[in-house]
Amino acid sequence: MEKVTDPDVEQSIRNKDNSVDTIKIFLSKEQQKIDELKKEHDQIILYCAEFAAFLANNSILPYNDSYGQYVEHMIKEEEDKVKEGGGKDVLDNLKKYKDQYDQQVKILTENMNAKARSVKSVEEINAMVAGLSKLKHCGSTIEEIKKIQLHSCHQSSVEMGKKVQIGRKSNFGNPFKKLINRN
Repeated sequence: MEKVTDPDVEQSIRNKDNSVDTIKIFLSKEQQKIDELKKEHDQIILYCAEFAAFLANNSILPYNDSYGQYVEHMIKEEEDKVKEGGGKDVLDNLKKYKDQYDQQVKILTENMNAKARSVKSVEEINAMVAGLSKLKHCGSTIEEIKKIQLHSCHQSSVEMGKKVQIGRKSNFGNPFKKLINRN
């Protein structure tokens, strides 16, 4: 019996094998990206808790945990969406993230209160912010947020300085000058 092969069928088989391999490579790369994003997320959550502890320890005014409040707000919005028939995946993830964050803040607060671990110094906080700015996936976004915040602080201090100069004829200056000039 003679074996008859159709070149079109053979090419189709090779293309399907290549497609399967291509899909496997793509899925592998996507899984790697997911793993990297999870690592970045964990680092960001840890640093948020560190920042919260730093601010709680060094603020003149009582510290307002805006990140925790923001996540709670997002959870409430997602709960409303779920009540209207939306999926629960986002809500479940937000609750998980909030639990992780709360756990980190709790650990840091307990350590601060027990003096078992000192709160980060300004230099350490600056190094952490610099490290976050270098993250592969989220770093550029964090750097943009940092620039916007610094600009906002600068604008606020300039406006405050103008008011003080007009009212008292004093030379108020810019209290954020050191921070702004570092970058």
